[in-house]
Amino acid sequence: AGLVMPGSPLSAAAVYIPSSTDGDADGLSDWWELLYFGSLAPLPGEDPDNDGYTNMDEFQDNSDPRDQFSIPVPPVIAHAALGDPQVAPAPWPVTAAVTDNTRVAAVNLFWKRNGQPSWETSSMSNAGGATYEGVIPAPGVLGDTFNYRIAAADAAGHTVTGAANSFFV
Repeated sequence: AGLVMPGSPLSAAAVYIPSSTDGDADGLSDWWELLYFGSLAPLPGEDPDNDGYTNMDEFQDNSDPRDQFSIPVPPVIAHAALGDPQVAPAPWPVTAAVTDNTRVAAVNLFWKRNGQPSWETSSMSNAGGATYEGVIPAPGVLGDTFNYRIAAADAAGHTVTGAANSFFV
């Protein structure tokens, strides 16, 4: 598909703006303001489509500030729960596919053993593409029950916590 310009000969000019340019110092990149509004007039706290998300929210999450159905969203976590029971000794590797409409900023693994009151946590590392890997470490002995979950955040700060999982050792 190309640019259709009906009628007599016309010309078009493309203006490329570095993504970091913010000439009016309002926190919204100039390219984004020009793309969606045609000017640098929009303010970060405005909500032109009345969807409950400000221009800053929409900019940070790459959604359309003029479309009430295009809203900021948190990452999506896809994870196949570890088998229950676990017959191999700890540590237990945990993998998940984590995707987002902008950029995944952090993925964390939370676990607790035998109903401990607080969760242990560790970062999951990117293993390439959308795959993140972590580990539930030892100790873990016959008769223990582990509960675990995965949480993710995107570059705009939207977070999601995956389903609670458990297994018996």
